[in-house]
Amino acid sequence: MQKIIITLFVMVFTAQTTIACDHKNFHSIVDSHAYSFLNDWNNGYPESRYNDILDTFISIYTPIIAQKGGTFHIQRDWSDGAVNAWAWRSGTEYHLEVPGGMSRYHLIIEEAFIMTICHELGHLIGGSPARNQEISYEGQSDYFAASHCMKRMMMVIKPYAQLKPDSERDHHCGNNIVCHRTLAGARSVADYFASLDGNKTLSLINEDPTIVKQTNDKHPASQCRLDTMKRGYLCPVGFDDDVS
Repeated sequence: MQKIIITLFVMVFTAQTTIACDHKNFHSIVDSHAYSFLNDWNNGYPESRYNDILDTFISIYTPIIAQKGGTFHIQRDWSDGAVNAWAWRSGTEYHLEVPGGMSRYHLIIEEAFIMTICHELGHLIGGSPARNQEISYEGQSDYFAASHCMKRMMMVIKPYAQLKPDSERDHHCGNNIVCHRTLAGARSVADYFASLDGNKTLSLINEDPTIVKQTNDKHPASQCRLDTMKRGYLCPVGFDDDVS
């Protein structure tokens, strides 16, 4: 039986990899006192919290996927330092693999870790446009992550760290804490993308003006992905509405 594997990122890092990253953006997003910042590859995020987050995904999405005739499985490996995540389907089995390194990298706050898992889940249940009518494309997975999954998860997961004030989030969110957490997660993930593609000017206000002539089935640029996640959250759809 054919197995289709989707990866969130095009690069996998190990502790020996050297990458130039600016901590300034990260510190502007989150109260860093909750993180010990042992090094760029270990921000102090605890294994117990990592498991709690994955357990919450299992409890919420197992019955949802069961309604689609499938079973939901998450492969976890706290010791794996890869800053990455994967999704695949094998028949009626819906699988995610979430290494511990995804939660520990210094550019990733908890909301970004949850957004990453939501994105991978979006590959499996995010709707069209999709490859072989089964595996949602990257942009659609980003859209599902913010428009459906994050809204659902932020309602049940209490914050791990307090978010610091941010004028761009204020512009969209006002006093809506779910909005603030979702957009902070989107920005944190996008900052990680930007560290890979060299974009240092991400904004929750000024969007990427690029217009494509056909569906992009690859990983879009970091600003485009941030725009998609932001627009996904701002779309007034319910948890169970069609996402295609």
